[in-house]
Amino acid sequence: MSNLNKELDLSLLRLHDLLESRWLSPEKVFSAADENGDGHITSDEFTLFLSTLGVSAWSEQDSRDIFNHFDESGDGEIDLKEFEDKMLQISQVAKKKVTYQKVDPIPVDESTRFVSLVAHNEMKSVLLKFVEEQRDFFSQVPLVTTGSTGKSLQQRLGIPVERLVASGPLGGDQAIGGMISENRISAIFFFKDPLSSHAHAADIEALTRLCDVHQIPYATNRASAIGLLMALQEFGLDWHMDSDENSILNKYNQGQSQVIAAVGQSK
Repeated sequence: MSNLNKELDLSLLRLHDLLESRWLSPEKVFSAADENGDGHITSDEFTLFLSTLGVSAWSEQDSRDIFNHFDESGDGEIDLKEFEDKMLQISQVAKKKVTYQKVDPIPVDESTRFVSLVAHNEMKSVLLKFVEEQRDFFSQVPLVTTGSTGKSLQQRLGIPVERLVASGPLGGDQAIGGMISENRISAIFFFKDPLSSHAHAADIEALTRLCDVHQIPYATNRASAIGLLMALQEFGLDWHMDSDENSILNKYNQGQSQVIAAVGQSK
């Protein structure tokens, strides 16, 4: 982007941020813009797609300049490789806008309660952007994340991760679920990709079920994450420990006590 004029640079970065906030990967954007499904995007298709995003502030000239930037071959059409290559370049420029110093890790012990950060592959950039916006908060609380998400946080934002677990499909979701059962999790930010299927869907369902059982607040998208963040900032990581015991869990434990007592009497 170094050879482009400043106005076009800003438009391209704005497009990048807009698509990222809508959870749209380059491949999904291309598929949505390719109205006739022929594997190429024409100028008219591109302009129409921008209008569906609600980009009314851009003039026809702006749209044309952006299209020409993606059309590297100059044949009047954009193919998938051209689009992905250009989006990667824009993404790399966007990531270089700010450089953060590393934050010191937070001391943890057996009583430490963590905030969990998890994201599907298509949502990692959205989660990272959210954490970047709220860096002051997330750099001051103990974090547990799946491996790839944690490495991205440390490398890009300089935020230490106190505990790393495996990626979701390899058991990371189950590991975090185990921490919930041990009362080691205060909240979970799990940015889900709602438009793709996942091989570990059963693990994801089990994790969110445990959140409901143990009354752990969790957010699955940026909008709900903002609400959860506000609650944590207001009440702290231990806010729900002062509330009444979960009636569903209490009823289950009472039932299990009766089962155990009945088994003991039968002997």
